[in-house]
Amino acid sequence: GLQMLFYKVGSVNDPKGKGGIAHLLEHMMFRGTKKLKDKEFNRITEEYGANNNAFTTYGLTGYHEFSDISKLELMMALEADRMRGLKIDEEAFITERDVVLQERKQRFETNPVTLFYENMNKMLWQEHPLANAVSGSADEIMNLSVDDANDFYNRYYYPNNALLVLSGDIT
Repeated sequence: GLQMLFYKVGSVNDPKGKGGIAHLLEHMMFRGTKKLKDKEFNRITEEYGANNNAFTTYGLTGYHEFSDISKLELMMALEADRMRGLKIDEEAFITERDVVLQERKQRFETNPVTLFYENMNKMLWQEHPLANAVSGSADEIMNLSVDDANDFYNRYYYPNNALLVLSGDIT
């Protein structure tokens, strides 16, 4: 079965000067909750044979799990837990911030095509949030804090700002 949970939030919602917070929060969603220890989400999904991943775009952040249909209820419980129970640990945050920064450097800053599109978006959209890179700039990423992540999470990660899609042999 497939579970996809889309939050109606992306980089266009990054506060001014806080570029990349939507993407960094996506990474933090795999770290820990009030119920689950750091990295338990991935361990549990792997233990039960599920695959998971996530992505952030300008206006959307999506999370998905592919699992045996008999594990769908567990996958839904895991998503429900992290929807409102995320616990952002300072050490985990710094680790993920560094991962996001390296991702930025490897995928974007060394790729002329990506740099072209980023610059084109800046020229086309100017002061509009669509002008900003989904990943944020390297400087913005390094200046993000746990408070920034908590503020963003508390503002956008709610059931009424999400869309759940289920697929498979379900009734």
